[in-house]
Amino acid sequence: MTMRVLHVLLIYILSIQIQAQTYYIEYDHIRSINYMEFVAKSELYIDSNKTLFLLHPYHNLLKDGQQINNDSGNGIVMSSGKEKCENPRKYYLDYDEQKRLEFLYESDCRTSMWIEEEYKPLEWTILNETKTIGDFTAIAAEAYISDRKWIAYFTLDIPINYGPWRLHGLPGLVLEAHSLPDEIEDVYVNQDAPEVFSFKLVQFKETDQSIEFPKIKSTKSFDEYKNSIIKHETNYIKYLRSSVPNMELDTDIPLTKSLDFIEDRTIKK
Repeated sequence: MTMRVLHVLLIYILSIQIQAQTYYIEYDHIRSINYMEFVAKSELYIDSNKTLFLLHPYHNLLKDGQQINNDSGNGIVMSSGKEKCENPRKYYLDYDEQKRLEFLYESDCRTSMWIEEEYKPLEWTILNETKTIGDFTAIAAEAYISDRKWIAYFTLDIPINYGPWRLHGLPGLVLEAHSLPDEIEDVYVNQDAPEVFSFKLVQFKETDQSIEFPKIKSTKSFDEYKNSIIKHETNYIKYLRSSVPNMELDTDIPLTKSLDFIEDRTIKK
């Protein structure tokens, strides 16, 4: 047996061993918009071919009763009439069963919903770009998620094909990732400081925590969730227009733009 074959065999065995172990990875999640940054803790648990990603609420919310607004470009909204979620968004993935189960919400916790859908792998393109992240050499790749382009940096030194949120399917662990500005015009967003989302590795370690999918009696499709959010936001804007006569809502209002999806729709005046 040649040395080259031995080397390939050792890499294969190492990959199998790594995939069979359980891991905990913490990332900082950052939403940048209009020269502001909002930071949230996010956690990825890997148990063989199952993963659980937890995305916690932004922890640097504004004071005086204001909270982040994920659906309008100004970055904040008065919390009156909205119920803030303290629990994290949850993203389960069963790679063997090709199934994902997610607990999602937007700026109002009353819109939270369990989503169950088939897992569809991303179509990644490996780029001719590398950079050093900590002690690792990271390779760049790009893919589209919900019409938003993402750039991810993964390392072959940790042959785990998972990453934060939905950034799975690369031949190594994703250490960093960021979205590119979308091309949807938004009058509430400064074009010199557009909305961008990113993930940055904080820590990586082994753990003994297993992952069990929760048994949810009633789940919806992602389209049903999306339509529910749009309906909720439309009714909220209509309520503001009817109850606050002097409020300047005479222009079209852009609907949901968040980490989970982009909507190129508006509430007409």
